[in-house]
Amino acid sequence: MPFAITRAALGERIQIPTSDDEARAIEEAVRGISGALDIEEKFDIVLANFEEYEGALLAMALRAGLFSHGEWSSQIGDLHRLNRLLINLLSTTRLYLDQVPHSLSQLFRADHTIGDEFKRLKEREYNGFLGYRVLEAVRNHTQHRRLPIHELDRNSRRRSCGDTSLLEHTVSAVIHPQEYREDGTFKAAVLKELEAIGPKVDLAPLVRQFVSCLGRIQAELRALLRPFVSQWDSVVDEAVKQFHAAGALDTTGLALVSVTGDGLYDVIAPIFHEPLLRRRDLERKNHHIKHCEQMLVSNRPTE
Repeated sequence: MPFAITRAALGERIQIPTSDDEARAIEEAVRGISGALDIEEKFDIVLANFEEYEGALLAMALRAGLFSHGEWSSQIGDLHRLNRLLINLLSTTRLYLDQVPHSLSQLFRADHTIGDEFKRLKEREYNGFLGYRVLEAVRNHTQHRRLPIHELDRNSRRRSCGDTSLLEHTVSAVIHPQEYREDGTFKAAVLKELEAIGPKVDLAPLVRQFVSCLGRIQAELRALLRPFVSQWDSVVDEAVKQFHAAGALDTTGLALVSVTGDGLYDVIAPIFHEPLLRRRDLERKNHHIKHCEQMLVSNRPTE
């Protein structure tokens, strides 16, 4: 069956014949670029939920500084807003961790090792960082037993800033290990680690460490994918260049097609740069999230 590159648009006259090998390479490249973008999109959803969760804590601290505390119902409303946002974060992290292996299996042969490498990265982070272990255990407990956050801890304290003393307001999401102990279903080894911290555990450093772990996993997965992604990008770039070289001014609707007759064809794969550029944008935007546990966001005046 003859293949060609052309615009799937009425009246397009430019049609570049391609060999079977070239057609297979283009089809594989389009599928690979789409799969790599899909992984980046899932990771970006995780970070969007993390941003919303952290932003809600900051907003609550601001309101605590500006206004007197509301009634009990209002405070419970804040607690469950944070519960909802944390559940969203935990659910999308599970989506990312569970679906990426499937995405990789769609891109590579069953005997390829990249899926095993992704599993190894997850195990390394789980074994190496308490935040990963705690948040995974909290997610499992939340799915079957109860909401994750037990208490909102509102605090204010004096901080010196140059010659001025400022009243700093903070809001912390807290869990109580004893409640997990009484429930009896929380993962025992992780519970012991939480109990060693104390009767009240601030989730903030654990959540941030967990997201940093995910950032390291994604960064190393990008490095594993890079040789393949570079090849896929080059194939699509070359197809677009060939079409331009043939005199085309517009590549809208460019596609790999199988020619079925005089002027007739079936579209096999669209060829366009937007997914490639979108993936690169997400890589740039999210590349330093692996350091977020070392980050402190504040509007405290400079001294």
